[in-house]
Amino acid sequence: MPKGTTKASAEHPFASIVVPAYNNRVGLQKVVQAMLELEYPGQYEVLVVNDGSTDGTREMLEREFGGMERVRLFHLPRLGVCRARNTGIRAAKGELVFNMDHDCIPARNWLARMVEGFTEGGPQVGVVTGYGGYGGTSTGFRKKLLDQVGGYDEEYFYYREDTDLAFKIMDLGYGFRQVDAP
Repeated sequence: MPKGTTKASAEHPFASIVVPAYNNRVGLQKVVQAMLELEYPGQYEVLVVNDGSTDGTREMLEREFGGMERVRLFHLPRLGVCRARNTGIRAAKGELVFNMDHDCIPARNWLARMVEGFTEGGPQVGVVTGYGGYGGTSTGFRKKLLDQVGGYDEEYFYYREDTDLAFKIMDLGYGFRQVDAP
């Protein structure tokens, strides 16, 4: 175990959840609230990246979640989901980074189950998904590997960007794990 790491922090590492959002004010409020109610014994943060929404998303986020210690808000012009995710990844403080789409409400144990995919799988696991395949809806990565491969390819505007990223990490020799984490 690395110096300064306790058993508890190794089992429950700091996690960052990146939620890119575009024009889903009502649904996003429910998603972020659900993120705040996750049952995870470790520390985590929620990074919401507003990708140029024009439906009042920015105002809702600032009103409902602005100033919360666990929630960090970012507001961008409309640049696409890959740039939004990369903004969150660059700002992430966690050892593990998880994606959650702006219209998906996870089960309360979602984060704990996703983290277990890494802790039980060992250091050779680089990608964990909780929702069939390499989908961006519920995928986690080791932050150091995201930094190493440069995050998402921003030439993708939307669709299959998550598969591309997972393959880049697996090309480095890291494995993939799927867990039951709805």
